[in-house]
Amino acid sequence: MSKIVPYLSSSAADFASAEKFEGLESFVAGGSIAVGEAVVFDTAASPSGAISATVVKAPTSAQYAIGVATTAAAAGEAVQVQIRGLCLASVDAGVAAGVLVYPSASTAGELDNAAGAVVGSLAVGITFDVGSASCPVLLSPIL
Repeated sequence: MSKIVPYLSSSAADFASAEKFEGLESFVAGGSIAVGEAVVFDTAASPSGAISATVVKAPTSAQYAIGVATTAAAAGEAVQVQIRGLCLASVDAGVAAGVLVYPSASTAGELDNAAGAVVGSLAVGITFDVGSASCPVLLSPIL
């Protein structure tokens, strides 16, 4: 079964296997990260631009976010990051339901609509409710 596009039918066994599609990955925190904060690869921890196993809270200059932390972590600790699927994320209170969200230009680790985003940044997902500290967001790596 593909972890990218799982086959689902009405059988209980297929629904149980859908848990493999949760979109969680483990990384090492490069600094303090709270639940719901958007994260990026720690470029300071990777030699010559290589992808790192270390992530940090998305700074206000971030052009992208790889996902949203589902566990809190201090520097050097393991952190679980949701990279696709539905999660609870920290989203600016002014954001409406059903809009694309991007890394915030004003608050590190927060997501915002296009008006409050870093210019030229990539969309991270779509909100399912109005912005809050735990707003449901559908993350998609292909937006």
